[in-house]
Amino acid sequence: MDSIGTEESVSVSFITEGELTPPVIAADTTQNTVGQPIEIVFSDNTQWREAITKISVDDMVLADTQYTIEVGKIIIDSRCIYYF
Repeated sequence: MDSIGTEESVSVSFITEGELTPPVIAADTTQNTVGQPIEIVFSDNTQWREAITKISVDDMVLADTQYTIEVGKIIIDSRCIYYF
């Protein structure tokens, strides 16, 4: 499981099948306003990307329809993030 997060952000975890070394994952630094999707970028690693089986936000596992995995990018739907 690989995750990113800071004290002022949500925690995002990626669960993969097998013992794969994850690429360096960069937090979203663009359009960081309420209602915007989260775009997490990484140097693409096809094996790691295709081995992702679950993504969770603050320990809540997302449905497959709540995120998109692209080459070098994971996009999480803005409706999956809860603002307090």
